[in-house]
Amino acid sequence: MQFMTLDRNGVIIAMVMGAIMLVSGGAQGLYFLLLMVYFVVVSGIVTYIKRSRKKKMGLYQGTRGPKNVIANGLMPLILAVCVLLSDVFGLQSIVLVIMIGFVASVASVMADKFSSEIGVLDGTPVELFSFKKVEKGKSGAVTPLGMLAGFLGSFIVAATIFLAPSVNLFGSGSFSALSSNEMGMIATIIVFAGFIGTIVDSVFGYFEERGYGNKYTSNFICSVIGGVVGMALFVVMV
Repeated sequence: MQFMTLDRNGVIIAMVMGAIMLVSGGAQGLYFLLLMVYFVVVSGIVTYIKRSRKKKMGLYQGTRGPKNVIANGLMPLILAVCVLLSDVFGLQSIVLVIMIGFVASVASVMADKFSSEIGVLDGTPVELFSFKKVEKGKSGAVTPLGMLAGFLGSFIVAATIFLAPSVNLFGSGSFSALSSNEMGMIATIIVFAGFIGTIVDSVFGYFEERGYGNKYTSNFICSVIGGVVGMALFVVMV
């Protein structure tokens, strides 16, 4: 059993996490679930871009397992559960903030996926801190194409908030109650937060190469930072 680039165990974990998001998210649950499916599908497509070339470079990762799913999905899962807790404790006023965090968190891991999968097709990458040229595939290194691809990955996730109200994925409140100007501001915040998330992933990738953490911890931190930055900017600016 495989779904895009997830192996059997990865699919099982993803299904469990998706079910929790669907139930915990209440009126937003369907959007949460569909956004995660969207992430898996699009990231799978990006992985297949120039697959033969990546194989020749030894940088093609065809399948991903439970660790990948948890690293990328744990922060969104936590935020979905926070929606449920906000209902339990009568804190419905913070649901929109949590939703911004959810989408920004997904935007950050999507940006990281685009950056890493497309960035390796660019020229020689450089290390973030030293700016030394390093070999392709090294953690903590970036390329101009990878940075641009990361921005694009964050953007396509942010764009989904405009589709949600039109297909009635929400109940009363949430995105459906916002003006077009507010939606535009939120989309901008999500793009920025997602891009910051992938930059943070590269920063922690630098430390990976020095024995601190691994790609899973970097991915998780990326998703956390993206979500937190998104929520903080929303509270301050909107």
